[in-house]
Amino acid sequence: MSKQLVGKILAILGALALMINISFFKEMEWYYIARRISLAVFFVGILLIPIYAPAKNKDQHQ
Repeated sequence: MSKQLVGKILAILGALALMINISFFKEMEWYYIARRISLAVFFVGILLIPIYAPAKNKDQHQ
């Protein structure tokens, strides 16, 4: 499993958990803890997604 795929999965899971948490669990006592964990998972997923490879341009070699 590639790092990019893991990042996409974590970003999607974090975003879904954040939406569910905000929508349904505002009155619960663990709302802020779940929100922080969801945000952390989302941002870690976002950081894992990019691929920094050089662009393949034929004009650079001339």
